[in-house]
Amino acid sequence: MKKLPNLAIRKNAAGNETYQFRPTKPMRDHGFKTVSFGTKREQAYEDIQAYNAEWEQIKAQKSKLDAGTQVFAKTQAQTVSWLMRRFENDVTYYRSKKPATQNEYDYVFKFFIEAGFGDVAVRSLERKHFRVWHSKLVDEGNSTHKIHRIFKCLTRLFNYALLELQIIKSNPIDRFGVEKPPSRKTIWNTQEVAAVIAASCDIYPSVGLAVLISVNTTLPQGDILALQWNQYDGEAFRVRQIKKRGNLELYIPLTSEIINVLDAMLAKGVSSTHILVFEGTGRPYRDKDQFGRAFRICRDRAGVDSNVTFQDLRKTGITELAKKSATNAEIVSFSGHAVNSPILQDYVMQAKETARNARRKMGNYLDNENQDLADDTLEVRQVRQEVRQVRQTEEQHAVKPLPLLEKVAGVTRLELAASGVTGPKKAQKTQQLPHPKYHKKL
Repeated sequence: MKKLPNLAIRKNAAGNETYQFRPTKPMRDHGFKTVSFGTKREQAYEDIQAYNAEWEQIKAQKSKLDAGTQVFAKTQAQTVSWLMRRFENDVTYYRSKKPATQNEYDYVFKFFIEAGFGDVAVRSLERKHFRVWHSKLVDEGNSTHKIHRIFKCLTRLFNYALLELQIIKSNPIDRFGVEKPPSRKTIWNTQEVAAVIAASCDIYPSVGLAVLISVNTTLPQGDILALQWNQYDGEAFRVRQIKKRGNLELYIPLTSEIINVLDAMLAKGVSSTHILVFEGTGRPYRDKDQFGRAFRICRDRAGVDSNVTFQDLRKTGITELAKKSATNAEIVSFSGHAVNSPILQDYVMQAKETARNARRKMGNYLDNENQDLADDTLEVRQVRQEVRQVRQTEEQHAVKPLPLLEKVAGVTRLELAASGVTGPKKAQKTQQLPHPKYHKKL
């Protein structure tokens, strides 16, 4: 029988021939592994012929892959479908996630396979192939949100292949630059909040209470539905964030309105450890979908636009904090965001009152008189006096007023950002004359 490529024949101690499949380095790079068949000659020849044929098919398809199509590697090669199965069996990356997150992965993986990538060898995929596919998704009219969602999940999939399985040398879509969907700009007004609370009183009082808590504490929906009575001390909530990315413990003082409602509930007697209980079962809300249905009934009954969501209440509360000149540190003590979270920029953009507060506190900086305002505090007046003194020196005039106002007068970074001010500009360097010995003689 003719010897096959990649077939190694050796004799064992007993003098019998043994057979082994030894892939070349390019084959190993595409997932082929060494296979020993012992003395099974016929099986060795049959399987090695199949491996070699598969490799020839991969090589033949390589040029098509460069044009944006797929490569087939079904048996030994580690394909995208194989990688997805490994990913979905991993506790950290998939099995420990919530059902909603798992469903998102399932949707994206199915979409990716249907696009023709299921039988592609993982090592064959390069960044240029995703560039072609991304352009195709855009040309087909897929939404920015959908494309961003797809690439977010695929980035995690290939990070798994890179970091955990170590079968690729780099993530082909790392920092791919997919356009992010625009953030929501919708916030509630006081009339809408009051209308939903009133509409929920005789059908789902728990929804009205959830709305009141959300807009006044900026807690996310999941943390609100998980609130228990032992987290309430009579004047505040102690909340441990559910999301692992935060996992902070927050102390959130409550308004008198929320305290009155909670105290009235305790006086009547409660039958659950949870504060919010679904009226239909007398038990805590099963999940966000059950709460969402009850909320939409109350919202529609109140005549509030369906585009306004419960999640928008969190943004509304944070926007209100920004309007009231709360600092970043004060806002995140409620919301649980990182102090430098970029999401705070969205709230500042909508809080026009922060810009007005910044202007009121700063005054007219270029005005020689820089008159104090009637409603200025003593600290602000003292700072204005310091600013007037600083102006005597040009160098000090260029660098000190803004830090002084921020530190002493209480102008927050949110207010400075809302006014378009990011900080003091560096003093411009004055042009220096050359040394006298280099002066040209007249």
